[in-house]
Amino acid sequence: FGTNPAVSQSSFVHLEGGATIFDRMRSRGAETVFVDVRETESARRWGGLVRVHAGSDVWLILALLRLLAEGPPQRERVADQQVQGLGRLLELAQGIPLARTTAMTGLPEAEIRDLAERIGATKRVAFHMSVGVNQGRFGTLAYVALQALSYVTGNYDRRGGSLFSSLGVAAGRVARGAGLFTRRDRSRIGDFETVFDSLPGGILSEEILTPGEHQIRAMIVIAGDPLRSIPGARRLREAFSSLDTLVCLDLFENRTGELAHVLLPASSWLERADFALPGLPLQTVELLQTTAAMMPRLGRSRADHEVLARLSMAIGRPLFGDLPGARALTSLLGREGLVDRLVPKLTELGWRLFDGDPARRTYGVRVPAPRPGSYLGVGPLTPGRAVRFWHASLEGEPARLANCTPPGPGFVLLGRRRRIGHNSWLHGGVRAGGEASAVWMAEADMRALGLSDRDRVTLTTSQGSLSAPARARSGVAPRTVVFPHGDPEVNINELLPAGVPHIEPLSGMLHMTGVPVEVHPALPRDPTPEPRAEEACS
Repeated sequence: FGTNPAVSQSSFVHLEGGATIFDRMRSRGAETVFVDVRETESARRWGGLVRVHAGSDVWLILALLRLLAEGPPQRERVADQQVQGLGRLLELAQGIPLARTTAMTGLPEAEIRDLAERIGATKRVAFHMSVGVNQGRFGTLAYVALQALSYVTGNYDRRGGSLFSSLGVAAGRVARGAGLFTRRDRSRIGDFETVFDSLPGGILSEEILTPGEHQIRAMIVIAGDPLRSIPGARRLREAFSSLDTLVCLDLFENRTGELAHVLLPASSWLERADFALPGLPLQTVELLQTTAAMMPRLGRSRADHEVLARLSMAIGRPLFGDLPGARALTSLLGREGLVDRLVPKLTELGWRLFDGDPARRTYGVRVPAPRPGSYLGVGPLTPGRAVRFWHASLEGEPARLANCTPPGPGFVLLGRRRRIGHNSWLHGGVRAGGEASAVWMAEADMRALGLSDRDRVTLTTSQGSLSAPARARSGVAPRTVVFPHGDPEVNINELLPAGVPHIEPLSGMLHMTGVPVEVHPALPRDPTPEPRAEEACS
């Protein structure tokens, strides 16, 4: 759901060999199913497209959950002491008629039932969801329902299905014990709860511009360009320009850096050692990857952790807060080059103690890979170690679902990934000619607008307009336009609305896919514009 691994190499899952793992799966006889609005590069390469309307994945997942939870084995799982709230989630799914799912997704009821039967008849099924759904209006509910679907089909914590990293579980317990990611602050704007100690980027401009207690007056931006990556760029520029202090730590001066009071040079990935801890819970191989610095640092560049440690000490707010030893640890992290010297030594020590395989020496240490049967009843950080499939924070979701109407005849805007870029790489690197900056459209829609290939088209939303060349692209659904996020020439985020009404209330994620948009040929022509779709959910 909402992923295109042939281009992205699979977001949030580190696969050995990247996307080639799907080639190997297919060669073994596995079937792939890609639920998407368009025929993506992945669906074209590996087959199995199930085409749905933009933002409708949650209805399909709930329908599958309803159909696959009707058998006796699944009813027994509702009473399983290892899970909580499954019955409430199933009540929601059972209350949505399949006719409603068909209207929202565009899938015939027979096709929904057929997909459910194929899933139910398969011994091992892995379910995965990524950015294309997370950036919709129901990302959190869709994700919870997908995990429940894995559970009721017997694929949760099972080989061939959803596995969990024991290292990730251990890291979660350590972080909770240290008070990390446990904040329960709420935002001044919109009353959003923190997620991983963070507030929604969609309210950042208002948190800066709205006077009062806890108004943001200073910012440090690390390896990012929020003026290009967060919707509502015009309001953000006003907000950043009003800050008392804006510090940017980066490899180059980006759009946000142009407004910075201080621009600090960061070391590149070649100039610093790396200890790939954040990726451990996401990978399927038995390797903690490390690397030494490959070249000396240039000029006065510094590693990010050194800069942050020294800044935090300078303002009397050491990293790790009030934890015992926080000041001493922060001081150590701030020492220039200390981590670069330690990582190779720790790698060698770890290799000698826990590994010994000559093939991994100097660049990694063997660690446990995810194992089936190691999570249910053991891993969750909840009372009783039970997996929660419902929580009080979800109680508002049924009403939000009920307020949505089937899509209308207008156009909607979708994002896409680029093969040589990444969602957060907003640089001006060389790309594949004009193709990377083009608006993809269905050929029939281009003919209806009187457009030839590479003619410029104007896209308009409630936030403004922009123009770019249009390309007819096979596989693009009618009445959709597809444009890349992070393009250096044209910033699609200027068309996406920000602010409280456009933020998913649970995760704090902005609504960035399936946004209504008007489409018409760019000036000098000035015909009546093709309408944008009406907002499907209120």
